[in-house]
Amino acid sequence: MGELYALGFQDVFPISAGHGRGVGELLDRLLELLGPAAMTPAAQPAPPPLKNAGQDGPGEGEAEDGQGQARDDRAPEDPIRIAFVGKANAGKSSLVNRLLGEERVLVHDVPGTTRDPIDTPFSAGGQNFVLVDTAGLRRRRTVETLTDAVAAKMTRDQLARADVAVLVIDAGAGPTTEDAKIAGLIEDAGRPAILVLNKKDLVPRAKTDAMLQATKETFPFLAWAPILWASAHTGAGVIEIPRAAARAFQQASRRISTGELNRFLEQVVASRPPPSGPMGKHVRLFFGTQASLRPPTFVFSASHADVVPPSYRRYLANQLRQSYGFEGTPVRIVLRERKRKKRSNPPKRPMDER
Repeated sequence: MGELYALGFQDVFPISAGHGRGVGELLDRLLELLGPAAMTPAAQPAPPPLKNAGQDGPGEGEAEDGQGQARDDRAPEDPIRIAFVGKANAGKSSLVNRLLGEERVLVHDVPGTTRDPIDTPFSAGGQNFVLVDTAGLRRRRTVETLTDAVAAKMTRDQLARADVAVLVIDAGAGPTTEDAKIAGLIEDAGRPAILVLNKKDLVPRAKTDAMLQATKETFPFLAWAPILWASAHTGAGVIEIPRAAARAFQQASRRISTGELNRFLEQVVASRPPPSGPMGKHVRLFFGTQASLRPPTFVFSASHADVVPPSYRRYLANQLRQSYGFEGTPVRIVLRERKRKKRSNPPKRPMDER
């Protein structure tokens, strides 16, 4: 405290963010500096309209949380958040700097230079973005310090907040099992994704086809994600990253009307009915609706939904992609057991009087 006062600062507040000590004094001083206007309640925005009592399921643009409650805190004018994730030293910071046209992010050839996620506003093609440079993820056995562990945790948190995830792969070394694990985190988070093979200048042209095939084989569960070649060193293909991110985000925000979806369901079931379950249980799909966006989630009412195999869910997802696109985004298929109406017992007829 004394050293800071010696520098000429009049307002010095020792605080503890973890315990909250000293925060009250800091807020009091902030209110004094803001003046009387800060003491009066500011005009609050109008509350969102309540759901109609008869509305079933989330409305347009709403996502569904774990308890089934609709939520979507994203405004239409919000920028698209692009999180650059990948192994350490894959070139994430270099790609961000190349897009920005200046050295905004620290770059070094030693892996692990980036520790904290760095948000940087960026615009391209009339679209606003926020580029998030994250720390490189390591294998658990190579996480040596608490700083590395915290950096990895912050990267996972940023992935959950991102609108689009860009998985940066070192094309010079090729895709690895570690890259596949990071891709699994993207899929679990339900984020639209782009695979970027960085350091294109290090790959001979004769090996590009083999590298592309190896990438597809390493990430079969991300077959819907576009693969881009780029070089942060030369700038080749870098500007295509935000363009592809905007397309993926647009596809993840698509909504299929209930009527259109049920016409689609009728066609695909007629082409390939769901297989019967054990003990000859006959599976039928009755009705479908799109429950949420980002990622597009479709709920189908079915009989014996618990016996429908994963292969048929993949079939429905693939048919949705063929009909409506959804390139660059995962598609979730949910099968719910159809609620059967309870039969009301007919009233007993009185006995005839004899």
